[in-house]
Amino acid sequence: EVSENLSLQALAHPVGLSASRLQHLFLAELGVPVRRLRLWLRFRRALEQVGRGASFTEAALEAGFASSSHFSHAFRSMFGVAARSVLAPQRPLTVEWRPGPSAGIEPTRPLARPSRPS
Repeated sequence: EVSENLSLQALAHPVGLSASRLQHLFLAELGVPVRRLRLWLRFRRALEQVGRGASFTEAALEAGFASSSHFSHAFRSMFGVAARSVLAPQRPLTVEWRPGPSAGIEPTRPLARPSRPS
């Protein structure tokens, strides 16, 4: 469950690996560290919840963030824009994760709002 804050050791134990070996294999196979993928999956869950009408606080807590401010700060740190700025009601947001050398969340539309002509 992405909202649970399991340690790397807790994830590695059921599959018979050490935490460091799991981290190494995960990075080699998917191109992204476990912690980063978990954060991206939390963003995705929170954004889906907001898209369904949940408040930012409800969505953040459901996704495993400590608070809505934790979610907002982490989102801005990761993407360089405020989460609210990309969640315009008239423009649905789809977030996809694609494994590979540049593994990451790639929005299907630009993150920043286009500037309006004056």
